[in-house]
Amino acid sequence: MDEPLAPGLISTLAEELDDTDPISYGVDDAVPIARIVRHDNWLAFLDAEVKAIQENEAERLPGEYSAESRGPCVDKGPEKSHPWYPFKSQMELVGSLIMGHTHSMLSCSMYTKICAILTLCDVSLPAWATIQASRARIRKLLEARVMYSNSPFGTPIFALNPENLIACDLATPLISKHLDFYPELTNEGDIYKFSQSQKWLKGLLPAHRPQMCEVNKKHFFIFEPLQLLSSAVVIPVFLFTCGSLLCARVLEVNETNKIRDGTHVKITIP
Repeated sequence: MDEPLAPGLISTLAEELDDTDPISYGVDDAVPIARIVRHDNWLAFLDAEVKAIQENEAERLPGEYSAESRGPCVDKGPEKSHPWYPFKSQMELVGSLIMGHTHSMLSCSMYTKICAILTLCDVSLPAWATIQASRARIRKLLEARVMYSNSPFGTPIFALNPENLIACDLATPLISKHLDFYPELTNEGDIYKFSQSQKWLKGLLPAHRPQMCEVNKKHFFIFEPLQLLSSAVVIPVFLFTCGSLLCARVLEVNETNKIRDGTHVKITIP
């Protein structure tokens, strides 16, 4: 006959499900382990776990990136020349796709079940913790910061930084070729996009205008004096396109807008 458990050790089914649910407790929560490990036995439990990890080191998956050094582990990720960069292996990418994200994200138990089923087909997916570490590494690489807030109804809201999203879009070659970085002068033609509006052509402050352009692998900035082939010195103040050609509105430097002060020259821009 089994002996009854002490009152403090009796837990309901709901409490046991909460302890094993990865959504209820994150990686930093110590509530489940604190219920089964006493405070005075914590160091002994930690030493036993570290020893078990060292004795049962997991084998590397086929095609997975391996670090050269065997010293302290610092996860710097694979090299950029790696075929599955920024993932360490093909299976790490597959595992991340299966795990999903936001509302379609699988639970840890469901992902583990899928991994066990795929082993029947000789497919070995990384563990749940490996995929989570991979995602954290990629978020750090992209400088993607998750912002937390609450709605007026008290519902938690999660969002990404809009500045980082725009920066990633601008850095994507598939997107950047469809963006207009300079206002377009239409010469009273049809206007069908914002870059052709008068606000872009005349209403932008100097800080909001395109700051530079590249011509013949040379960079030219607005409000930076330059000398033309005709020996004239001009200052570009505005960059725009006209008929698919990159043009600049310039101010020619002459005696009327130039003031000499000893060894210094002050140029006045109206």
